[in-house]
Amino acid sequence: MTTVAELRSLGNKVRVCHRRWYVTDELKPKKFLFTRHEIDEYCVYHPEGPDFFLTENGGETVVELTTTNGVTVVGIAECSKHDNYVRKLGVRKALGRALSQLEKK
Repeated sequence: MTTVAELRSLGNKVRVCHRRWYVTDELKPKKFLFTRHEIDEYCVYHPEGPDFFLTENGGETVVELTTTNGVTVVGIAECSKHDNYVRKLGVRKALGRALSQLEKK
């Protein structure tokens, strides 16, 4: 199985993005799919807004691979809302999906 580190060492560009579900503390809770950076930025610009709590379940991992020839493919792995989020598994699945798209091109 090819890893992100191996692809980067060969000169490819690999971007990995993890998004997790956050729930508000309001009377009617709302769910948001955010990266850690996005939740921090939201809280800075909306200090009067609700508090957010990270949920254990669900989320998604996106892998964007740009080869040395300039071909870009994207793979996405979504975690069920009933399963615990596992970062390594998400990267493995999303990377596999990106590589399978690359084979088709």
